[in-house]
Amino acid sequence: EAIVLAGMLRQGFVSVPAVMFEHPGRRAMVEHWEHHGVRIGTADVATIQAFAGKHATEEAMADMEAQDPNAAIPVRFRDACADLKKRHKEVSAIENAAKVQADFDKGLLPPGAVAEAYQRLQDAQADEVPIKTAGLAFQSMLTEARKYQGKAHLGLSVSTTPLFSARLDGFRGLGFMAGEPGTGKTSLAMQWAMDAAETNTDAVVVVLTCEMSANEVMAMTTTRLTGLHYLDLMKGTEKGSLDAATGLKQKPGDIERLTKAQGMVEALMERFLVVTPDDFGGAFLGRGAAGRDLFAPVLDMIRRAMEATGATRSMLVVDSLQSLPIAEPESGSVTGWRGGDGMERDRYTIAGLNALTSKVDAVLVVSEQAKSTQGKVQVTAMLGTGRSGYAADFVIMLSDPTTYTEGGADGDAARAKHYEQGYRLVYATIVKGRAGMNRGAELLHFMIHEHKFGEGAAK
Repeated sequence: EAIVLAGMLRQGFVSVPAVMFEHPGRRAMVEHWEHHGVRIGTADVATIQAFAGKHATEEAMADMEAQDPNAAIPVRFRDACADLKKRHKEVSAIENAAKVQADFDKGLLPPGAVAEAYQRLQDAQADEVPIKTAGLAFQSMLTEARKYQGKAHLGLSVSTTPLFSARLDGFRGLGFMAGEPGTGKTSLAMQWAMDAAETNTDAVVVVLTCEMSANEVMAMTTTRLTGLHYLDLMKGTEKGSLDAATGLKQKPGDIERLTKAQGMVEALMERFLVVTPDDFGGAFLGRGAAGRDLFAPVLDMIRRAMEATGATRSMLVVDSLQSLPIAEPESGSVTGWRGGDGMERDRYTIAGLNALTSKVDAVLVVSEQAKSTQGKVQVTAMLGTGRSGYAADFVIMLSDPTTYTEGGADGDAARAKHYEQGYRLVYATIVKGRAGMNRGAELLHFMIHEHKFGEGAAK
């Protein structure tokens, strides 16, 4: 009420009538304004006090002065007006329903009047869809644009694959990455996740891993940062000696690389998080229709991390779509989706993922590729109903280069030779992209044992 009154004084006219104010001091001030047609001045205070009392008037004046900075913000003033009108409408409907019910009990009104009164109450209590003008949309667009002025990309940049980052113009919105087994989807997603946290110091990046443990994700990250083979990292090396500080059996040079990698990860603190569904109690269960609040626990963690670090942007990486434990809202079962209806689960999950993008700047979801579409680079090649790709802002497909797919036995021999050398070639293709994204492919090389991607053919 104080925001509304301060805002009306700023704009110079009564936009919310006195009857909607509950506080006696504020209501008396607006009634005086309505009756005399002029804004309240110092000379009017005594008159208002005669109606509302000295304490209520002084309280109203003090609150109005305190809320004047909020009233100066147009969106806050509009929201306060809307809340006040909705509250009045609901209170009026409650009072009306009570009166109609009493008259009906006395036999003065027919049953239809009672039904109409309670329908009016239900309508008053329902959330109204706000009116959003093009002018508001324009202001919202400018607010978003201000976030990226002077930045290299419109979304979150990744420096380890600069050509691909430029083609994508940074990660933003909802995106899916799919590919055949062995193309390194998870490794690339984890590389991009940490890279995004390092490159964009104003961003929080959360990895939600549904297939691996947090320890496995960090082992994969460590092999990429150090160049150590996964087994050497986890089991130690024959030629290594036990390091007292770390308790690991590694060569001195490897210990140095491990210490450096640890420093890099710990320096990111709350801006780089690795979590599993178990951290949130297991299955994700949405509240409300169409996946509303489906990822509320994750969003809450992102919010707290942003507050702790002062970050203004965020990214969520999900591995993978097929492993997300989404509970059926009625039964609470992860596997009992209305008799195993995969399409319904997809619809629900995609709605939840889309809802995330209103609060998270970028969402990257790893997905499998359907067996029937292997070898095809297209939006519908993702495993599932095919609707996932169409719901996304961008879709990335990982596929074999022609070096492997053409030439029959020669292609197989080239692939086998590269595997022996510890790498394979992969094309990362943007098959769908929103405004500002340049569809097309970049050749990458995947260092298999180090879980590391680089651009171009391996040297």
